[in-house]
Amino acid sequence: MSKLLPLSNQLDLVEKRLNQGYQLLEEIKQFLSCQQELTSHHKKKLETIVPTTKEEYNMLDPLMNEIWAGILEHFSSLSTHSEERSKMLGKLFDELEGLTSHYKKKKEELLPCWKQEKQSLTKELTQLEKIKTEYNKQGLKLEESTLDLENYLLSEQPNPKEYNKLSLKRKPIKQKFQTLENEYKKSISSYNKSQTNSQNKINKILHDVEQLEQDRISHLKTMMQNLTNYMLNYNKNNCLAIQQLTKLAETIDTHSILGEMIEKKSSKKPIIDIPEKKIYQAKKSSKNNSKTKSTTTKQKTKSNIQTNPNKETVSNPRSPVSRSESNTKETTNNDNNQNLNTSTTINNKTLTKICKLRAVYSYKATEETELTFNEGDVLTILDKDESGWWSAQLGEETGFVPSTYFEENLESQNNQEKQDVNEQQQEVEMEQQQQTEEENTDTNIGDWVEAEWKFPGDGEGTLTMQVGELFQIIDIYEGWYLASNQNNEEGLIPSTYLKKY
Repeated sequence: MSKLLPLSNQLDLVEKRLNQGYQLLEEIKQFLSCQQELTSHHKKKLETIVPTTKEEYNMLDPLMNEIWAGILEHFSSLSTHSEERSKMLGKLFDELEGLTSHYKKKKEELLPCWKQEKQSLTKELTQLEKIKTEYNKQGLKLEESTLDLENYLLSEQPNPKEYNKLSLKRKPIKQKFQTLENEYKKSISSYNKSQTNSQNKINKILHDVEQLEQDRISHLKTMMQNLTNYMLNYNKNNCLAIQQLTKLAETIDTHSILGEMIEKKSSKKPIIDIPEKKIYQAKKSSKNNSKTKSTTTKQKTKSNIQTNPNKETVSNPRSPVSRSESNTKETTNNDNNQNLNTSTTINNKTLTKICKLRAVYSYKATEETELTFNEGDVLTILDKDESGWWSAQLGEETGFVPSTYFEENLESQNNQEKQDVNEQQQEVEMEQQQQTEEENTDTNIGDWVEAEWKFPGDGEGTLTMQVGELFQIIDIYEGWYLASNQNNEEGLIPSTYLKKY
């Protein structure tokens, strides 16, 4: 019986390993299910992101379409890759289930065989015990008869008849004892042989089960290695997709920032960063009382025209109307608009350069306000007047020129106007910034400043200003002051709208 205990322990170990295999199989299935849900989540997330973001920024950058197409193609290949891996893992699962079923079947075959062998050995052992009991019983009888015979021989008056009688009685007992002894030895030999055969059968089944266990473990290792490779590829592809999405998001953010900058520049809404990381925005109102050099020049030149009403006309087939007539018209216009230049805004300077034209005739100035030029010279037209006399610039000199002495390029006029306007606008902004910096260099925290122009606050961190209102500076930023008014209200105000009090 002592030889059967290791077999029972081995069966328990086999059953334990089998349960562990089933548990591992369930964990792998659950893990694969999570991966499929993750892939599905990414696909759904992408489908929800594509329409709005793509439509929103499609107008800003044509490369967005290519970026989105690349990401969609990548996710499509990732999905195909996941499906292939799923099929491969499904095949491995089928093999594992088949191996587990075969393993379970072998175990089911092993248990009845083991029970049958155990029952057979138990039966033989029981029979052997009976034979042994009978054998011991006959042995006792043989010993008693032998003892009686020896006692009789030791008596003083032995009787031959009695001796023969005892001998005859002892003889069948001895024969039966020898028979039982032979049967007992034979039973022991048969039992040992049966036990050896049963043990060999059980060892063979255990060897097959152990081989199946090794095959199952090998399959599990292969499957886990493939699953690990799949996860590495999946994570690598996910990282690549995330990098592309991040790049796309940065591109979108860049376009968004550029769009905001363009919009705010066109509406003159400056953006600044303050320590609290908040963004304050404010609209710059046009400064109606700004005086530019071009306005002064224009006023001076037009006044000079009015002081020379008797100027003779140009003797040229293409000559315009005389400047005396233009002065008459101009005088009439001045009667209707007495303050011609008082409403000139800061943007007038940006509109002075209309275009550049090439002279088709030579002209010699007859007055100080006129400009001399030769055929082929390129002049910058500063102002066009309906009278036919235009304000122009040649080199460093400015003056009036006859409009019919030039051949106008209508195709390039609009582009030139836009370019000149942008250049003049940049010059004006730079001059304003330099002027503001010069004016505000002496302004310190705690100083009082006075509003020169009205400024409507937007209620999102900027204060409303009225002309003549006083403010105390709390902090200084680029182009802006953080200040408080006399009502102890704090907010941002444009520094260019203020002067030191």
